[in-house]
Amino acid sequence: MKYKVGDRVRVRSDLRETKTIDEIEEYGTNVNSDMVKMAGKVVTISEVSEKYYGVKEYGWVFTDKIFEGLVTLGKETLFNMPIGTKIITGKGRELIYDGDYFSNKDDAFFIKEIENDLSLTDDGGHYDRIVEVQEPEYKTVWKEVPKKMTLKEIEKELGYPVKIVEEE
Repeated sequence: MKYKVGDRVRVRSDLRETKTIDEIEEYGTNVNSDMVKMAGKVVTISEVSEKYYGVKEYGWVFTDKIFEGLVTLGKETLFNMPIGTKIITGKGRELIYDGDYFSNKDDAFFIKEIENDLSLTDDGGHYDRIVEVQEPEYKTVWKEVPKKMTLKEIEKELGYPVKIVEEE
């Protein structure tokens, strides 16, 4: 196996659903339509077995043949991360990405201020280096659910009669 737990790899951009034995052999496993949605995306290896990988972002099994290769983190990759990505520097600064730059209450770094080797220099000329990058994990804490009501219930709720008309 080429990769280890924690490695970030890119799923082949030409990944397609397998329909024949030859296609299954090409990828080393059956590829379903849900897996195809991951084409071109970067995933994190969460499990390694004798023939297959588990990935953090997805429940199906992947093989070496499904990946394009290891993704190294560089400046361009860093600025294509999701909004809310956190970076931590060697000096302990924690900065959050807002889509334009990484910032906290004291500092802000635009793409031109971060070098390809992930080093950065603040306005005071102090050198620092990014030592950790954390992607945000979003979980739904609230979601509005439409309330089902009859016409009589709507009228009671509003306190006056309602006439339903067709939209133009």
